[in-house]
Amino acid sequence: MDFGVSYNARFDSDSDSDSDSIATVISTSSLEDSNESDEGHVMNREELQLLTVAQLRIKLKAVGLKVSGKKDVLIDRLLNPNLHRKKPQDWRKSKAKALLKKLLQNKESDIHNMTPRQIYKSHAWYQEYPFERFKDNLATLQHDVKSNWSLVEEDIKIVREELKNFPQANQSCRGYPRWDKHPAKLLLRQDIKDGKYELGTAKEFQETRDEYRDFPPSVFRSHIHQERRRQREMPMKVVQRNKKAREKHEQDVNEQEQFWAADERYRKEVEDIVGLMEEF
Repeated sequence: MDFGVSYNARFDSDSDSDSDSIATVISTSSLEDSNESDEGHVMNREELQLLTVAQLRIKLKAVGLKVSGKKDVLIDRLLNPNLHRKKPQDWRKSKAKALLKKLLQNKESDIHNMTPRQIYKSHAWYQEYPFERFKDNLATLQHDVKSNWSLVEEDIKIVREELKNFPQANQSCRGYPRWDKHPAKLLLRQDIKDGKYELGTAKEFQETRDEYRDFPPSVFRSHIHQERRRQREMPMKVVQRNKKAREKHEQDVNEQEQFWAADERYRKEVEDIVGLMEEF
């Protein structure tokens, strides 16, 4: 019975695990076993020729190699992965580190119950680095995260106690709401972005939303000008360009964190099914 190639392409068991019947349907979880057969031996060119292009691409994708090209090109990549693999990104700035750190910071993540080898095989980003190097980086991150947990918890406790001595009023000293906490701030940002404001119509524009009418006309007009200037200057600022790149980086990491968690749940479901089958 085939439990799904996509699962086995990303998850493999430890070398001394007893679940080889499931985890090695297609052993593509690392460079070393990217061209292994179901039995675990390294597949040669003739054996790889028997696979379909779709199967070859699954094996390539699992180890982070390009999947484009004809069948002979795909086979060459599997047989000589190091020749076709790009130099990995510097670990300190890599998405692999960001993803690993994010998972470790989640106290409820299944990653805390996994061995270094299992973690290494759980995502193609990790496999861009030699296992021993990844293992050392993992240990460093685990130590840092655990140390930070206690520091963060202590800092939060101190800040909360301090804030009790300085309660922030909902209104400014002049009697109108604080702009930074008012929903009008985000509404104005979106309205200007959508082109709903026209020059010289501040008074009429303020009447379009109840939230805007919570502020004196002069105050609201100044916020209009500030927001228009912010949006006009934003594309020209290097800081903003860097911020967008950083946001894209974080978005990719967040997406992969969700995929990782989903794959972990699927792996457990498969293991449960296998356990039930073995009982029979």
